[in-house]
Amino acid sequence: MNNRQIFNEKGMTLVELLASLGLLAVFIGLSSTLIFQSLNSEEEANKAIILQQETNIIINELRNDYLTKSRNAPFGDTFPICYTANDEIEIYKLTINGELKDITNGCINNVKKQENLSVEMVTSNSGESITIQTTWTNRKNHKITLELDTDEDDINIITEDDLKDYCNTKGNTLFDIQNIHDTYACTVIDGNATFPNELYFDKENNLRGSLEISVDGSAIFMKPLYFQETDSNLVDLTINGDAVFEDDIVFEKNHHQITINGNATFSGKILLNHKINNSIIVTGSVQCGNEELGKDMTIQEDKDCSLPE
Repeated sequence: MNNRQIFNEKGMTLVELLASLGLLAVFIGLSSTLIFQSLNSEEEANKAIILQQETNIIINELRNDYLTKSRNAPFGDTFPICYTANDEIEIYKLTINGELKDITNGCINNVKKQENLSVEMVTSNSGESITIQTTWTNRKNHKITLELDTDEDDINIITEDDLKDYCNTKGNTLFDIQNIHDTYACTVIDGNATFPNELYFDKENNLRGSLEISVDGSAIFMKPLYFQETDSNLVDLTINGDAVFEDDIVFEKNHHQITINGNATFSGKILLNHKINNSIIVTGSVQCGNEELGKDMTIQEDKDCSLPE
Protein backbone atom coordinates (compact mmCIF):
# COMPACT_ATOMS: atom_id res chain seq x y z
CA MET A 1 0.00 0.00 0.00
CA ASN A 2 1.46 3.33 -1.02
CA ASN A 3 1.52 6.07 1.61
CA ARG A 4 0.77 9.56 0.41
CA GLN A 5 1.84 12.75 2.09
CA ILE A 6 -0.34 15.68 1.39
CA PHE A 7 1.43 19.07 1.49
CA ASN A 8 -0.31 22.44 1.70
CA GLU A 9 1.49 24.35 -1.01
CA LYS A 10 -0.86 27.35 -0.93
CA GLY A 11 1.17 30.69 -0.96
CA MET A 12 0.47 34.47 -0.85
CA THR A 13 -1.52 35.78 -3.72
CA LEU A 14 -0.49 38.83 -5.71
CA VAL A 15 -3.38 40.82 -4.26
CA GLU A 16 -2.29 40.06 -0.70
CA LEU A 17 1.28 41.00 -1.49
CA LEU A 18 0.26 44.32 -2.98
CA ALA A 19 -1.98 45.04 0.00
CA SER A 20 0.89 44.31 2.40
CA LEU A 21 3.25 46.57 0.49
CA GLY A 22 0.64 49.30 0.52
CA LEU A 23 0.21 49.10 4.29
CA LEU A 24 3.99 49.15 4.74
CA ALA A 25 4.24 52.26 2.57
CA VAL A 26 1.52 54.00 4.59
CA PHE A 27 3.28 53.10 7.85
CA ILE A 28 6.62 54.38 6.55
CA GLY A 29 4.98 57.59 5.31
CA LEU A 30 3.29 58.28 8.64
CA SER A 31 6.48 57.52 10.57
CA SER A 32 8.52 59.82 8.35
CA THR A 33 6.00 62.62 8.80
CA LEU A 34 6.11 62.28 12.58
CA ILE A 35 9.90 62.20 12.58
CA PHE A 36 10.18 65.29 10.38
CA GLN A 37 7.59 67.12 12.48
CA SER A 38 9.51 66.24 15.63
CA LEU A 39 12.77 67.45 14.10
CA ASN A 40 11.15 70.67 12.91
CA SER A 41 9.60 71.27 16.34
CA GLU A 42 12.96 70.74 18.00
CA GLU A 43 14.61 73.13 15.54
CA GLU A 44 11.96 75.78 16.17
CA ALA A 45 12.33 75.35 19.91
CA ASN A 46 16.10 75.76 19.61
CA LYS A 47 15.61 78.92 17.55
CA ALA A 48 13.26 80.32 20.18
CA ILE A 49 15.72 79.53 22.98
CA ILE A 50 18.62 81.10 21.08
CA LEU A 51 16.51 84.18 20.30
CA GLN A 52 15.55 84.52 23.97
CA GLN A 53 19.17 84.22 25.10
CA GLU A 54 20.54 86.66 22.54
CA THR A 55 17.75 89.15 23.27
CA ASN A 56 18.56 89.02 26.99
CA ILE A 57 22.23 89.66 26.18
CA ILE A 58 21.34 92.71 24.08
CA ILE A 59 18.97 94.19 26.68
CA ASN A 60 21.58 93.67 29.43
CA GLU A 61 24.30 95.34 27.34
CA LEU A 62 22.03 98.33 26.70
CA ARG A 63 21.07 98.56 30.37
CA ASN A 64 24.69 98.38 31.57
CA ASP A 65 25.77 101.03 29.05
CA TYR A 66 22.90 103.29 30.12
CA LEU A 67 23.68 102.97 33.85
CA THR A 68 27.41 103.51 33.24
CA LYS A 69 26.92 106.65 31.14
CA SER A 70 24.20 108.08 33.38
CA ARG A 71 26.20 107.61 36.59
CA ASN A 72 27.79 111.05 36.51
CA ALA A 73 25.34 112.72 34.13
CA PRO A 74 22.68 115.11 35.41
CA PHE A 75 19.03 114.13 35.10
CA GLY A 76 17.69 115.21 31.71
CA ASP A 77 21.03 114.81 29.93
CA THR A 78 21.04 112.69 26.72
CA PHE A 79 23.61 110.27 25.31
CA PRO A 80 23.80 107.17 23.04
CA ILE A 81 23.70 103.64 24.41
CA CYS A 82 25.13 100.75 22.41
CA TYR A 83 25.22 96.97 22.19
CA THR A 84 27.26 94.38 20.28
CA ALA A 85 25.53 93.94 16.92
CA ASN A 86 24.41 90.39 16.02
CA ASP A 87 23.77 89.63 12.33
CA GLU A 88 21.47 86.73 13.20
CA ILE A 89 19.08 88.82 15.28
CA GLU A 90 17.16 91.91 14.25
CA ILE A 91 15.73 94.46 16.66
CA TYR A 92 12.40 94.96 14.98
CA LYS A 93 11.13 97.61 17.41
CA LEU A 94 12.39 99.44 20.48
CA THR A 95 10.55 102.02 22.56
CA ILE A 96 11.69 103.92 25.66
CA ASN A 97 8.93 105.47 27.78
CA GLY A 98 6.60 105.01 24.81
CA GLU A 99 8.90 106.81 22.34
CA LEU A 100 9.98 104.80 19.27
CA LYS A 101 13.77 104.82 18.94
CA ASP A 102 15.96 104.49 15.85
CA ILE A 103 18.94 102.14 15.93
CA THR A 104 22.08 103.02 13.99
CA ASN A 105 25.15 100.77 13.92
CA GLY A 106 24.20 99.08 17.17
CA CYS A 107 23.50 102.33 19.03
CA ILE A 108 20.38 104.12 20.23
CA ASN A 109 20.88 107.87 20.17
CA ASN A 110 19.46 110.58 22.44
CA VAL A 111 18.58 108.44 25.43
CA LYS A 112 17.62 110.75 28.29
CA LYS A 113 18.67 110.11 31.88
CA GLN A 114 15.50 109.74 33.92
CA GLU A 115 14.63 108.14 37.23
CA ASN A 116 12.72 105.31 35.51
CA LEU A 117 12.95 104.14 31.88
CA SER A 118 10.29 101.73 30.59
CA VAL A 119 11.86 99.74 27.76
CA GLU A 120 10.06 97.49 25.27
CA MET A 121 12.07 95.60 22.64
CA VAL A 122 10.86 93.26 19.88
CA THR A 123 13.47 91.02 18.23
CA SER A 124 13.15 88.51 15.39
CA ASN A 125 15.17 85.70 13.87
CA SER A 126 14.15 83.47 10.91
CA GLY A 127 10.45 83.94 11.45
CA GLU A 128 10.58 83.78 15.25
CA SER A 129 9.94 86.90 17.32
CA ILE A 130 9.99 87.80 20.99
CA THR A 131 8.97 90.85 23.03
CA ILE A 132 10.73 91.91 26.23
CA GLN A 133 9.51 94.62 28.60
CA THR A 134 11.67 95.92 31.44
CA THR A 135 12.30 99.02 33.54
CA TRP A 136 15.68 100.60 34.20
CA THR A 137 15.87 102.50 37.46
CA ASN A 138 18.26 105.38 38.04
CA ARG A 139 17.29 106.68 41.46
CA LYS A 140 17.76 110.30 42.24
CA ASN A 141 20.44 111.07 44.75
CA HIS A 142 19.05 112.00 48.14
CA LYS A 143 21.92 114.38 48.71
CA ILE A 144 20.76 117.58 50.34
CA THR A 145 22.26 121.02 50.15
CA LEU A 146 22.17 123.36 53.11
CA GLU A 147 22.77 126.98 52.24
CA LEU A 148 23.56 129.20 55.19
CA ASP A 149 24.23 132.84 54.51
CA THR A 150 26.69 133.79 57.23
CA ASP A 151 26.13 137.48 56.53
CA GLU A 152 22.61 137.36 57.91
CA ASP A 153 22.02 138.38 61.50
CA ASP A 154 19.92 135.31 62.34
CA ILE A 155 22.72 132.81 61.59
CA ASN A 156 24.49 131.46 64.65
CA ILE A 157 28.24 131.07 64.33
CA ILE A 158 29.83 128.83 66.94
CA THR A 159 33.58 128.95 67.54
CA GLU A 160 35.69 126.88 69.91
CA ASP A 161 35.54 129.72 72.43
CA ASP A 162 31.77 129.22 72.61
CA LEU A 163 32.06 125.57 73.60
CA LYS A 164 31.51 125.37 77.34
CA ASP A 165 29.85 122.69 79.41
CA TYR A 166 26.77 123.00 77.21
CA CYS A 167 26.22 124.80 73.92
CA ASN A 168 22.66 125.30 72.76
CA THR A 169 21.64 127.37 69.74
CA LYS A 170 18.35 128.05 68.04
CA GLY A 171 18.04 128.36 64.27
CA ASN A 172 20.55 127.69 61.49
CA THR A 173 24.06 127.31 62.86
CA LEU A 174 27.53 127.32 61.38
CA PHE A 175 30.14 125.50 63.49
CA ASP A 176 33.47 127.18 62.78
CA ILE A 177 35.39 124.69 64.90
CA GLN A 178 37.83 121.79 64.51
CA ASN A 179 37.92 120.22 67.95
CA ILE A 180 35.09 119.30 70.27
CA HIS A 181 36.67 118.41 73.57
CA ASP A 182 35.32 120.75 76.21
CA THR A 183 31.56 120.23 76.36
CA TYR A 184 29.01 117.70 77.56
CA ALA A 185 26.30 118.40 75.01
CA CYS A 186 25.62 120.63 72.05
CA THR A 187 22.14 121.07 70.59
CA VAL A 188 20.81 122.94 67.56
CA ILE A 189 17.12 123.67 68.06
CA ASP A 190 14.77 124.36 65.13
CA GLY A 191 17.56 124.74 62.60
CA ASN A 192 20.11 123.17 60.29
CA ALA A 193 23.82 122.84 60.96
CA THR A 194 26.90 123.19 58.77
CA PHE A 195 30.34 121.88 59.74
CA PRO A 196 32.82 123.28 57.16
CA ASN A 197 36.07 122.12 58.83
CA GLU A 198 37.74 118.87 59.78
CA LEU A 199 36.14 117.81 63.03
CA TYR A 200 37.89 115.95 65.85
CA PHE A 201 35.97 114.49 68.77
CA ASP A 202 38.77 114.32 71.33
CA LYS A 203 38.28 114.44 75.09
CA GLU A 204 41.17 112.32 76.25
CA ASN A 205 42.81 115.27 77.96
CA ASN A 206 39.92 116.48 80.11
CA LEU A 207 37.90 113.30 80.82
CA ARG A 208 34.58 115.13 80.93
CA GLY A 209 32.62 112.01 79.99
CA SER A 210 30.25 111.24 77.14
CA LEU A 211 29.42 113.80 74.46
CA GLU A 212 26.00 114.27 72.85
CA ILE A 213 25.50 116.40 69.76
CA SER A 214 21.97 116.83 68.42
CA VAL A 215 20.61 118.77 65.43
CA ASP A 216 16.85 119.21 65.09
CA GLY A 217 17.09 119.85 61.36
CA SER A 218 19.52 118.68 58.70
CA ALA A 219 23.31 118.78 58.75
CA ILE A 220 26.17 118.85 56.30
CA PHE A 221 29.73 117.82 57.14
CA MET A 222 32.10 119.15 54.49
CA LYS A 223 35.37 117.72 55.82
CA PRO A 224 36.41 114.46 57.53
CA LEU A 225 35.15 113.43 60.97
CA TYR A 226 37.50 111.75 63.43
CA PHE A 227 36.19 109.99 66.53
CA GLN A 228 39.17 109.90 68.89
CA GLU A 229 37.44 109.62 72.25
CA THR A 230 38.68 107.09 74.80
CA ASP A 231 36.52 104.03 75.35
CA SER A 232 34.95 105.60 78.45
CA ASN A 233 34.13 108.88 76.62
CA LEU A 234 31.37 108.06 74.15
CA VAL A 235 30.11 110.24 71.30
CA ASP A 236 26.44 110.20 70.30
CA LEU A 237 25.83 112.32 67.18
CA THR A 238 22.13 112.63 66.28
CA ILE A 239 20.71 114.35 63.18
CA ASN A 240 16.92 114.46 63.19
CA GLY A 241 16.70 115.55 59.54
CA ASP A 242 18.79 114.63 56.50
CA ALA A 243 22.57 114.43 56.64
CA VAL A 244 25.35 114.84 54.08
CA PHE A 245 28.90 113.63 54.70
CA GLU A 246 31.11 114.94 51.91
CA ASP A 247 34.33 113.39 53.21
CA ASP A 248 35.58 110.47 55.32
CA ILE A 249 34.24 109.29 58.66
CA VAL A 250 36.98 107.66 60.75
CA PHE A 251 36.32 105.78 64.00
CA GLU A 252 39.58 105.45 65.92
CA LYS A 253 38.05 104.33 69.22
CA ASN A 254 35.18 102.13 70.39
CA HIS A 255 31.51 102.72 71.31
CA HIS A 256 30.48 105.70 69.18
CA GLN A 257 27.23 106.15 67.28
CA ILE A 258 25.81 108.38 64.55
CA THR A 259 22.01 108.40 64.27
CA ILE A 260 20.28 109.98 61.26
CA ASN A 261 16.49 110.14 61.36
CA GLY A 262 16.21 111.18 57.71
CA ASN A 263 18.06 110.40 54.48
CA ALA A 264 21.86 110.14 54.45
CA THR A 265 24.40 110.74 51.70
CA PHE A 266 27.99 109.55 52.06
CA SER A 267 30.64 110.70 49.57
CA GLY A 268 33.80 109.51 51.32
CA LYS A 269 35.07 106.47 53.15
CA ILE A 270 33.45 105.04 56.27
CA LEU A 271 36.24 103.50 58.33
CA LEU A 272 35.20 101.64 61.47
CA ASN A 273 38.68 100.07 61.71
CA HIS A 274 37.31 96.89 63.32
CA LYS A 275 36.42 98.81 66.46
CA ILE A 276 33.73 97.62 68.87
CA ASN A 277 30.14 98.91 68.88
CA ASN A 278 30.67 101.73 66.38
CA SER A 279 27.69 102.20 64.11
CA ILE A 280 25.80 104.57 61.83
CA ILE A 281 22.02 104.19 62.04
CA VAL A 282 19.86 105.65 59.26
CA THR A 283 16.06 105.48 59.25
CA GLY A 284 15.67 106.98 55.77
CA SER A 285 17.41 106.21 52.47
CA VAL A 286 21.16 105.62 52.35
CA GLN A 287 23.18 106.88 49.37
CA CYS A 288 26.77 105.59 49.24
CA GLY A 289 28.54 107.39 46.39
CA ASN A 290 26.45 106.57 43.30
CA GLU A 291 24.84 103.53 44.90
CA GLU A 292 21.62 103.52 46.88
CA LEU A 293 21.96 100.95 49.66
CA GLY A 294 18.36 100.94 50.85
CA LYS A 295 16.36 102.27 53.76
CA ASP A 296 16.28 101.82 57.53
CA MET A 297 19.70 100.27 57.97
CA THR A 298 22.66 100.15 60.31
CA ILE A 299 26.19 100.46 58.93
CA GLN A 300 28.68 98.45 60.96
CA GLU A 301 31.36 97.70 58.38
CA ASP A 302 33.82 99.73 56.32
CA LYS A 303 32.48 101.23 53.08
CA ASP A 304 34.09 103.24 50.30
CA CYS A 305 31.51 105.77 49.08
CA SER A 306 34.06 107.97 47.30
CA LEU A 307 32.77 109.51 44.08
CA PRO A 308 34.87 109.05 40.92
CA GLU A 309 36.90 112.10 39.97
